Amino acid sequence: MTMAQLDEATPSVAQALVEAFQGTPWTGLRYSARWTPSGDVGADGFWVRNGSAETKAMPDLAASLKVSDASKRHWELTRRLGQPPWYQMTVIVERDGRFRVEFDERKDYREGEIMDAVP
Repeated sequence: MTMAQLDEATPSVAQALVEAFQGTPWTGLRYSARWTPSGDVGADGFWVRNGSAETKAMPDLAASLKVSDASKRHWELTRRLGQPPWYQMTVIVERDGRFRVEFDERKDYREGEIMDAVP
C-alpha cells in the first residue's frame, strides 16, 4: 500500500461520478458518501447542477453502485494506509473536468447518525 494508490483512488470516484451522469445535461456534479467507523454501513447522495440550480438526482443502479464502490475502496485504502478514516467524502466535479474532494472526520460518531440525510 502506498500513498500513490490513494492518489489514484481519489480521481476514480470523480470519474465514476461523471460516467454515472453521461447523457444528462449538467454544469456540475456533487456526490457525498458516508461510512460508519466499522465500514459496515454507508449512505450516499447525488446532486446535479445545471446552471445555478442544483437538484438531488439518482443515476441508474449499476452506475450508482460503481460510484459507491469507488468511495468504499477509497475509505478502505485510507484505513489500510494508517490515515485518519474519513466519515464523509464529498466530490464536486465541474464540467471543465476540474474536481475537488472534501473530507469530514468524526471522533464523536453517534449510532444511527449514518441514516441522517446526506447534505
